[in-house]
Amino acid sequence: MKKFEYTTCTYHVYDKEYDERLNKMGKNGWELVSVVDVELSGLHCFFKREVVDD
Repeated sequence: MKKFEYTTCTYHVYDKEYDERLNKMGKNGWELVSVVDVELSGLHCFFKREVVDD
């Protein structure tokens, strides 16, 4: 059975490095699962990645 770990990050809409940060998360194996627009704090992003047992 697959196992996953999860993390969240908040990004501000005016952040010019938004794309770079998302690409870096992807390169580290994180998959963007959902985005919630929170009025006062920006975009709240939910990520997951598979945990591989060695």
